[in-house]
Formats: sequence, C-alpha cells, structure tokens
Amino acid sequence: MSKLNGKVAFITGASKGMGKSHATIYAKYGANLILVDLDESIHEVAADIQNTYGVEVLAQVADVTDPQAMRLIAEKGMKRFGKLNALVCNAGVCRLARFLDSGDAELDVHINVNIKGAWHTARAVLPHMIDSGGGSVVIMSSV
Repeated sequence: MSKLNGKVAFITGASKGMGKSHATIYAKYGANLILVDLDESIHEVAADIQNTYGVEVLAQVADVTDPQAMRLIAEKGMKRFGKLNALVCNAGVCRLARFLDSGDAELDVHINVNIKGAWHTARAVLPHMIDSGGGSVVIMSSV
C-alpha cells in the first residue's frame, strides 16, 4: 500500500514544471488528484498521470485569481472524492524586467497571481480540508 492511498491532493499550476512534478509524485504514492491550470494541456497531463499511476484525476482549466472558480473546483472535488487532504498552491508568474522600467501593471500581475491566487485557493480548499479531518498545505515560491 502506498503512503497516500485514499488521499486527495488539490494542485494548482499543474500542467508543467514543479506543479506537474508534484502531481506526478502524489500520484506515484497513490493520491487522487484535482489539477488546476490556465493551460488546456492540463487535460493531457491528467490523462497521462491517470493512465500511468491508476489514480483518479479531476482536471480543471481555471484562473487562481478568480475566487469563485476556486470555490467551485473545491466543491466539485468534494463531490467527486468526498474529501480533500492536501493543497499545493504552485501557480505563479515571474515576469522579469528592470525595476525602474516596471509599472503598476507588472506589480498587479505578480500580486494577483502569486499572492492573491494562493490566498483564494487556500480559502476555497481549507474549509473542505478541515471537514475532511485536516491535511497539509504547501505554498510554493520560485523564480
């Protein structure tokens, strides 16, 4: 038996990079997954993971800056799996530019995705995680 059998992980930014790696590792150890990304390729990633590891995967295209979308996905995940045990807030952006050449638009994108996105996702998932008996939360930050 794998150490995450019967657990459900909600992962944002899961179509590539670290998010896809986290999804693969959770699946390798038996967790069912709720995968969220802006990129439509999330459906291909979900199918590959499901076929490789035999876990159930719910894939959703959504924007973490939309609190209603995050609430709806968390509710959909609860309806499908009956619980939520782990959250990985991985979705993020990094638009590098010379600081003095950057304006409020660049600042807003970073704040909205990297900070508010994790905030909205956690607020959507945590009530369900608490109802499921608790769990683990990982909030990523990287360049």
